[in-house]
Amino acid sequence: MNTRTLRVLSVGVVAGLLGGLLTGMVARLVMRAVALIAEVTVSCTVVGSLILIGVLAGAGGLLGPAFMWLRHLAPGPDELRGLGFGVLLLAVSQAPTRLFLRFTTGGLSDAVSLVCTILFAVLVPIYGISIGLFAILLERRFLHA
Repeated sequence: MNTRTLRVLSVGVVAGLLGGLLTGMVARLVMRAVALIAEVTVSCTVVGSLILIGVLAGAGGLLGPAFMWLRHLAPGPDELRGLGFGVLLLAVSQAPTRLFLRFTTGGLSDAVSLVCTILFAVLVPIYGISIGLFAILLERRFLHA
């Protein structure tokens, strides 16, 4: 593996971590919004929030190199490639997400359940766009310097 490939993969890992970190913070806010919409009383702990954010950051770090590899297959600027990557991830993650929400929102009305599904589904394109933007920033700083 040459130095250039290693640097590109490193940018992917860091961009994925940052994208996952941002998505984790947004996910925590979405969870709070869902609890308010569903009129459910939940306790938000700092530890629980940090675990959620850490898990999503870690997952993002694993997906970052995949984005760096796949982005060259799509046309357009990295922001749109990131959105496309997010839509691809959304398509792949939709079945598990729907199953999860089916079990966790069983007592909610269909309208509230739909809002919950939409709020959580938006997280994946947010990740895709953020990883595209972070990849651009990191490449400018570390690969084209």
